[in-house]
Amino acid sequence: MSKIHINLTMLKALIAIVEEGGFSRGADRIGVSQSAVSHAIRGLEFAIGAPLIERQRGNMELTAMGQKVAEEARGVLQAIERLRKLGQNRNVCGTVRVGVVASIASRITPAALRDLRRNFPDIRLDIWDGTDQEVHEWARNDLIDIGIAGICDGLNAEHFMEEKLLLLVPEDHVLAGRETVLQADLQDARFVVPAMGCGPQIDRMLGDAGVAIDVVVRVREKETLFSMVRSHVGVAMVPELALPAIVDGCVVRPLDPPFSRKLFLMHGDASLNSSARAVADAFRRASCSFAFCLPDEAIQDDARIEEKTA
Repeated sequence: MSKIHINLTMLKALIAIVEEGGFSRGADRIGVSQSAVSHAIRGLEFAIGAPLIERQRGNMELTAMGQKVAEEARGVLQAIERLRKLGQNRNVCGTVRVGVVASIASRITPAALRDLRRNFPDIRLDIWDGTDQEVHEWARNDLIDIGIAGICDGLNAEHFMEEKLLLLVPEDHVLAGRETVLQADLQDARFVVPAMGCGPQIDRMLGDAGVAIDVVVRVREKETLFSMVRSHVGVAMVPELALPAIVDGCVVRPLDPPFSRKLFLMHGDASLNSSARAVADAFRRASCSFAFCLPDEAIQDDARIEEKTA
């Protein structure tokens, strides 16, 4: 019987070379030399009493025994990771107050909540949703622990994500038939602009681009803006995260060159406690997984246009 004991280095080496597809890349993944990985695999094979990897003409494949051992190794490493998190998470609990702009509240926050429920089930969130200006003010006055908005002046802040601003027009508008709308096409267009939130940013972006628009009305609520556009009061630029799956009576078009705005993750204190850090990390992961698609209505409208021109 083998006297070599199986250790974590052996298991990590096996999983690394399997998932990376080779000894060299596997060694890079776990931060050791290729010879160390080869030594670990030989030791594991000796401990198991059977070959685990077949090498043929520069390629490698797991043997039948290797596949079984790799499956068990994954389970062991995952169990150890869960044990490690138990120790890390023992003080990660309580309520964290998070201020977010409406678009983050509706699109990113649900994913962050799922992440927290899975990894930190003892954390509870108190979500404050408001305009950029409101979230910034809440963070400045320490009414919230973390804020995500487009304004971060005077606070501890980091770049969180960047979101495009898209053009919302009535479905029978002349610009609705275009796949992409040029910035120059917005010259002198009648616009509905948010009174708060990203409204000042839109004013600044258009001004910097040398595009003069006719601001017909400024509104505070998102639904009011949608209604105004639907009723042909004017067109609007809307952050991509703020768009629902379907905007009845309207279509969405990208702009060329695109306009985009930066969002920041901010807080008032110099350092966050462990619970607030866990929440911030969950929001970061959620933002990385975000993928935007034009609303179904816009896609359907494109299909109708193609049918008419066919």
